[in-house]
Amino acid sequence: MPAQHANGASNVENHYFSHFQIQRFYAACAAAILLAGCSGGGGAGALSAIVPKAPVVQLGPTPTATMTPKSQVTPPGSQASASPFPSPSPSAQPSPRTSATPLPTATPTPTVAPTPTPSGLLPKPNHVTLLIMENQNYSLLMAARPPYLLNALKPAAAWFTQAYAVAHKSQPNYFALFSGTTEGLSGGGQATDACPPAGAPYSGDIAAKAIAQGLTFVGQVEDELAWGQCNSTTIDGPGPIQVNRHTPWVNFSDVPLSAMHSWTVGSVPDVSANITFLIPNQMDNSHDSTITYGDNYLSKVVPGILSYDASHNGLLIVLWDEADADNTNGGGHIAMLFFGPMVKPGEYGQNVNHYSVLRSIEDMYGLAHLGLTGGVSPITGIWR
Repeated sequence: MPAQHANGASNVENHYFSHFQIQRFYAACAAAILLAGCSGGGGAGALSAIVPKAPVVQLGPTPTATMTPKSQVTPPGSQASASPFPSPSPSAQPSPRTSATPLPTATPTPTVAPTPTPSGLLPKPNHVTLLIMENQNYSLLMAARPPYLLNALKPAAAWFTQAYAVAHKSQPNYFALFSGTTEGLSGGGQATDACPPAGAPYSGDIAAKAIAQGLTFVGQVEDELAWGQCNSTTIDGPGPIQVNRHTPWVNFSDVPLSAMHSWTVGSVPDVSANITFLIPNQMDNSHDSTITYGDNYLSKVVPGILSYDASHNGLLIVLWDEADADNTNGGGHIAMLFFGPMVKPGEYGQNVNHYSVLRSIEDMYGLAHLGLTGGVSPITGIWR
């Protein structure tokens, strides 16, 4: 064993015996005191006679155990000095601290493009708006070449080349769009625009169905009439600026008065309701004016609606109520256009009418079929 280890063992040994001698010293003291008490003195001499003087022990510093590296292990057969105490085991080295594995950074979910509407199914717009124009025959409208309609609106729309009104005059066509029936007023050109119409008030209509389903319905009317008033007292030249026959809901008992709103002439209307009917006055709808006048009007109103619909998943339908001097399919050949982010622009040749329009709206919102709409198909093939 190296000298350091031998000295360390000697010190430990001296420490051990000095402790034992101290115990004997205390025992001898006790015996000497007893003897002194018995003999009347001489206790100190007796004690020194019994207990030899203990040597002074010098304690050195505690030796530091030295680890033998693996390269210095004593080879077999060599002699090594044995230590009276086993060498201390090497202290376990603490494992290096492992840094926590950082959690992976979440990858943002990419924006998913709208899923195309399968063939035969309908989208569900947040808003559907019907803008109803008046009394223009399709062939005459095309011959007039209205620039805004043909150059701006047609390229952005689903344009129907075979759309038809269902009756004459105006009133039964508005009823067809609103309640799915002409309310018995169609007569192949013989019907009247009576106020109030025969059999009114009626019930069962898109407004009442939508409201009962928790949806909203609004009729926006330029130059709004008082509820039940037949005609405006303001004359635009040929006649009253607004008429009762173009606001069908005033003839239904299940539609609240709050459903009709006043629409400022020529302004962009509020189309935030789930279903909105837009009723221009008799000049703006081209009834008492011209195709050019109506085209200019559309150029003021439609862009704002399209802008709103683009960011609110809205569908705009622009159509004419009937075609003058044309009884084809009941009400004549008319223009009809659908706009919105869910629409594929283009020309479409399927035969559609006012009942097809109402049936499509009913199916979009899961509403019961009104009147004759259960016997027609919804409009398909135009959706993205």
